[in-house]
Amino acid sequence: MVEEKCFKRLVKQHKKEIIVASVTIITVAGAVLLAKNIAVQNRAVKPLPGPTVKPKVDTVEIAEPMLKIINVRGHLRKLPNGYHASAHKIQVATENGISLATNQTLVSSYRRCYAP
Repeated sequence: MVEEKCFKRLVKQHKKEIIVASVTIITVAGAVLLAKNIAVQNRAVKPLPGPTVKPKVDTVEIAEPMLKIINVRGHLRKLPNGYHASAHKIQVATENGISLATNQTLVSSYRRCYAP
């Protein structure tokens, strides 16, 4: 009974060291097993020779869609509630003589692609 209490106290005192040693031993043992069996694993991964007859596949040619590019002009956009235009967009709008409402912003021109 005394030896059992002494062993339990010893395990509690060195719990971290025991865990680190156990993990290290398991990792090393796994690495050794992996290194010994690498040739078996390589053989398992290599594909087996397949049949010499190729299967017949029906092919269907699909024409690629024609993409159209449109130039979208700059315009005003209504913003959702609680959103405001940036200081830069307000400055650009005033330079171009456009007055923005509190819930509007200026959208710059851009190019857009779409498939008809």
